[in-house]
Amino acid sequence: MLSRKAIDDFKKIYQEEFGKELTDSEGNAKGLELLKFFDLIYKPIPKTTKNLVKSFKS
Repeated sequence: MLSRKAIDDFKKIYQEEFGKELTDSEGNAKGLELLKFFDLIYKPIPKTTKNLVKSFKS
């Protein structure tokens, strides 16, 4: 469960971006989905991958 402030902030941003007002429950669910998404895609790049990328740039 997100904090009250996090839900309110998310709902405000969602309203501004998409023109749709969310309930507290929807705001909490969509906010958690967004956090899970970022958790999946935002990971440190392993050193082996960094070295591989550097070798292609050379």
